[in-house]
Amino acid sequence: MANSIVKIELPAAAKLRTGNYKLWRFNIERHLKNHNVWEYVVDYKKPVKADGEADAVFAAREGAFNPKNIVAELIISNSIEESEVDHIMTCESAYETWTALQRVHEKKDPTSKLAASQAFHDYHYETGMEMSKYIANVKNLTRRCKNLNDELSETSVMAKLLQELPAKYRSVATIWRNKSEKDQHLHELCAMLEHEEAAQDADDLATAKMEALNVKQDNKKKMQHKKTLKSIQKKKEPIRCFNCEGIGHVAAKCPKESIRCFNCDGLGHVAVKYPSDKRENTSKQKSVEKSSGVMTLAADAILETDGEWLADSGASAHITGRREWFSSFESMSAKFSLANSEQVEIKGCGEVKVECLVDEQWQSATLKKVFFIPGFKKNLFSIGAAGELGVICQTGKD
Repeated sequence: MANSIVKIELPAAAKLRTGNYKLWRFNIERHLKNHNVWEYVVDYKKPVKADGEADAVFAAREGAFNPKNIVAELIISNSIEESEVDHIMTCESAYETWTALQRVHEKKDPTSKLAASQAFHDYHYETGMEMSKYIANVKNLTRRCKNLNDELSETSVMAKLLQELPAKYRSVATIWRNKSEKDQHLHELCAMLEHEEAAQDADDLATAKMEALNVKQDNKKKMQHKKTLKSIQKKKEPIRCFNCEGIGHVAAKCPKESIRCFNCDGLGHVAVKYPSDKRENTSKQKSVEKSSGVMTLAADAILETDGEWLADSGASAHITGRREWFSSFESMSAKFSLANSEQVEIKGCGEVKVECLVDEQWQSATLKKVFFIPGFKKNLFSIGAAGELGVICQTGKD
């Protein structure tokens, strides 16, 4: 029979040396299985002729063994560094070669077995770890124990996988423990854990997207609120001077001639006030014009007038928004034009009692034909309307 030529593909992985045995074994084991010679490494020893065995029978057994054994030996011997050759020089089979390397690098002594077993039982899931990595690490520790002839049961491995898992895997653990023992298989448990991880990740992603959308909507509402505030601020009426009708300043700081209060010689208010606001202390008066029957008035540019009246030379009638001040009142409806051309609605007309300074004494007086405009924030005293009744209005400079 012609000799057949066997083509051997040597492994391209890193060769065995001190420190890389675990990775080397992982790669070389798969290479041996690929060439269908793995069983000659771990199970088949070199044939020995039995007593009484015929030579032909032994030769047949040996002939079947040698080709596979030689292939396995070549793969192993060509995948180790030169420093490792001394360990296998006396080996006569792939089985003996593999066993010798195991003895050196795995140290299958009681101490090594105890260390491997302890490493398996001490290992636990770390927060944030991918489930696939956790499963792989548990399987590697299981394999390490098996290589040291300390094989763990599948039940022990499944119990280790379910030990100290986060709360999100609690449902998997509950379902698994409710299964009968004959229906519990390691590959099914691994698949369930990885599936649960994928589902949890999908839920977390959906939650994160929803939170991001809510933040975006909140920011949009805040921006709209800011724009609304700016729009309102732009629409606010500017400050107007009631002395010169100018914009941007008040009567107290008006550069034009201003009307002075002849009660206290100050600017920004009038001497005529509603009776409830009558002042009792007149010691602050600095200058008083003495003239029998003369009412002294002053213009005001302050927005919060309270009980004061603003003397307005441009107003054609007295105006107030205080309905409770009228001593007599007659309802009516008419339009009234302000100095800024704004149209307001008059709801009534009547008389209002006031206090005025006459000859250094506060006296009661009555303003006639006072128009009532609801919501009007100022009390305007018409100099023109008062003049028609013979009232003299005096002004002074600063």
